Amino acid sequence: MPVNFYTKAASQWSNPAPAETVGGSAGQPKIKSVALVLFCLITAFLILILCSKSSFLYPLNDWVDANCFFTVGKSMFHGKILYRDIMEQKGPLLYFIHGLASLLSFDSFIGVFCFELLAATAFLLLSFKTLRLYAPEALSVIFLPITAALIYSSPAFCHGDSAEELCLPLLAYSVYTLLRFLKTGALKKPLLTFTVNGFLCGCVFFVKYTLLGPFIAFGLTLFSLGVVRKNWPFLINLVCGFTLGLILSALPWLLYFALSGSVSDFIRVYLYDNIFSYAESPGLLAVFLSLGKFVRDNFGYALIIMAGSLYTLFSRYAEASPPEKIGLLFMEVLTCVLIFIGGRDYPYYGLVLSVFLTPCAGAFLSLLHNINTSEFLRKRVKALCALTLLLSVLAAYFLTPNRYLMGVDKNAMPQYQFAQIIDRKSNPTLLNYGFLDGGFYTAAKVVPNCKYFCTLNVNLPEAEAVQLFAIENGQFDFLITRNKMLDSSYLGEYRLIDTANFCFEGSNYIYYLYGRNT
Repeated sequence: MPVNFYTKAASQWSNPAPAETVGGSAGQPKIKSVALVLFCLITAFLILILCSKSSFLYPLNDWVDANCFFTVGKSMFHGKILYRDIMEQKGPLLYFIHGLASLLSFDSFIGVFCFELLAATAFLLLSFKTLRLYAPEALSVIFLPITAALIYSSPAFCHGDSAEELCLPLLAYSVYTLLRFLKTGALKKPLLTFTVNGFLCGCVFFVKYTLLGPFIAFGLTLFSLGVVRKNWPFLINLVCGFTLGLILSALPWLLYFALSGSVSDFIRVYLYDNIFSYAESPGLLAVFLSLGKFVRDNFGYALIIMAGSLYTLFSRYAEASPPEKIGLLFMEVLTCVLIFIGGRDYPYYGLVLSVFLTPCAGAFLSLLHNINTSEFLRKRVKALCALTLLLSVLAAYFLTPNRYLMGVDKNAMPQYQFAQIIDRKSNPTLLNYGFLDGGFYTAAKVVPNCKYFCTLNVNLPEAEAVQLFAIENGQFDFLITRNKMLDSSYLGEYRLIDTANFCFEGSNYIYYLYGRNT
């Protein structure tokens, strides 16, 4: 069947297969779109308020990366030019999103949580559409809460508000559209689909370009098939549509950096420094080692991805055509290589691999359909959705590594303890000195006045020199250090005001607040 299906599919690139034939549910009543969106929204909300430190159940998202994004986003919205006046190494779109979030809530992550909620809802909707390629509607929607619990309570989700998390729906669209084409042999509106993929690819590039694996695989797979079948109109649609989407996504940032005279800063920081100053021991060995750590730490859904991939590739019962198998494998391998080849393996890097959970799980869910469970599930879909949602929320509560901070009084945190002192001064200036942004700018409602507002992971020798020069010239009213007291040579200019202890990522830290003598 798969070989004959592929032959048929390859000749139908302009004649889409009826949607109701996908997933084997022809003749069954469809779940209403409004109900589906509402269910995805409720599921995302209930899981995220437990798992993301950005939610109102937590006093503060104290993750250093999230605070860097938030501080830079606010700085952009206060007139600072990215990479020229304020330094961080991610893409400009990520900071723009956080700048928008600051308009909703300047001194908390509630605005960020709203964007996380939108991203998670969109991701679950696309997960449903991907599941529908393999399983009936009832079974697909029942599995959605399980998908959310597995992904958002995993160690790879980290604290919440990672670049990987916000890009999940964009990547999921690429996975869905590629697999749908390889399964049905057609796209309803190919030019529009390719343009949207190109646009989303550009968006991901301007967030974090190491996450581009699914889009590159999408383009190369379809281009190869077009060449093999000598379908020139299809290739023209693919190239023109994808290129148009890329241009549309890049145009705002080209204008932003061109009008501010900072194109060279963008190229140097986002491209050159990230490639040559950020990587550590790059190579294929790093890919295998990092992938092994990801599987070990996120075994719940990593096992489903691995087993589902093997089943799709080698089982004669898998309803997948040869290009479908090759396309899925190519997308998975390329994604792994791009995110891990740099040699760094922070826990959140592997989160993007969760976009392969639903196609791999769908391969097994199709077996339930084949043993005539569809009618049983369809009649009980509402009750089963409620049950899986309840169980998934309970599982997320007990599995999330962030629960230790849930319900903690914000006044018990060093960020807010120091903020009470900093707020006594009118228009205070502050430097988070010697470590990544610990949330002190957010708690104190301060926009930094130094390009290098904290110590970053990228090796930039000039950063320390700029900070020391600013300290020596009295540019800051307050300095905050972590696990290291200020050098004695500066104690004539600064005095120790307060200290605080707090646990972050399993380690106890001592924070020191210094004030400038005036």
